[in-house]
This record gives sequence, C-alpha cells and structure tokens, in this order.
Amino acid sequence: MAKRHFNRRRFLELTAFSATGLVAMGIARKRAAGTQTEQAPATPVPSPHPGTLADNIVSGGPPKDGIPPIDEPRFVTADDMDYLLEPQDRVFVLAYEQEVHVYPQLVLVWHEIVNDEVGGQQVSVTYCPLTGSVVAFKGRAPDGSALTLGTSGDLVNSNLLMYDRQTDSRWPQILGQAIGGELKGASLEEIPLVWTTWERWKAQGIDAPV
Repeated sequence: MAKRHFNRRRFLELTAFSATGLVAMGIARKRAAGTQTEQAPATPVPSPHPGTLADNIVSGGPPKDGIPPIDEPRFVTADDMDYLLEPQDRVFVLAYEQEVHVYPQLVLVWHEIVNDEVGGQQVSVTYCPLTGSVVAFKGRAPDGSALTLGTSGDLVNSNLLMYDRQTDSRWPQILGQAIGGELKGASLEEIPLVWTTWERWKAQGIDAPV
C-alpha cells in the first residue's frame, strides 16, 4: 500500500512510545509538493555590549508562539508510525523515569517544542531547525510549578529563544539558562536524548531505551 501524503494544511501528529506499553503522541508530516519556506538569518543590531547574549537577540520573523508548540499530544499506534514514517526518517528518543518516548524530527521542525508528561514529570522536548539542536528540559518556577515552554519568536545567535509560560523568562535553547526575565541566571535541568532513525529504533525494539 502506498504511503499517505499530506499537504501543508494537514495537522501533523506527534508520536511517542512507552516502555510499559504504547504511549504515542500526535504526529505531523508533510510529504506533499512544496517545501517549508526558509528564513534568512536575522542580522543583529550593533550593541555597545556585544559580549552579552541578550544584546544579540533578534526577531526570527513569527510572533510569540507563531510557531505553536504541541501541548496536548495525541496517541497513535506503532503501525500508524510505520505507515507515516520512512525508515530513514530521523527520530529523537527520550528515556526517562521508566518510560521511552520517540519524537519524529518531521514534527519538531514544524512545532519546535513539545510539552509532554513522561513518567509523571513535565518535560519539554525542544528542537531548533537553524542550529540542528535537540534538547529536553524540565524546570520549576519560584512557586514550585513545573515550567512549560513556548517559542518567543526571537533568535539569539541563530538559536531558538524560548520563554516559559510561568514567568515569561527567556531561555536560549542550546544554553538552557535564562538570559532575561524573573528567572535570569537560572538553569533548566537537561534530560539526555538519542538522535537516530526510525529504522534503527525499530531494530532495537520499542521496549529498549536506546
């Protein structure tokens, strides 16, 4: 059976799998004609303090959350993923708190952030298409609530500049440390991810953490 093709208007679904049973999230895919429009790198405005990251913040083009994170992922089966993904498609594997979730690059290139719950913990999986970096984080607000992340619409040194919904602080994705806002100077806890392909991941078995 031929693989299904999707156009740009079709909501992409995101997938994840649990080590204790399938826990897949909604996935998204575009294989129709046309490609995503690439944005030209923004040119930083000269600053009297060029050594600070905050002085190198520039607009990335879209407004705040103009690239919408996924906050309520939906679940699909492994067969659905075989139907939607090619063997060479890249996926990011998160093994945490006895659960394993798998996130397709094809989803994150469109949404950049997934706010997920893994093993009862709030986790944000983040991807910057410009720098090709994928990092999972978790953090706490001063009131003890779990941080959830969004896209600020800005870049710093061509890297995704995130914000948290609890304090509106600004976090460069590669650094994982706030450079502005109430939590300036604080760091997020990084959770390791494995970058592989769908074919290689399947060869390990869905219960294998890597």
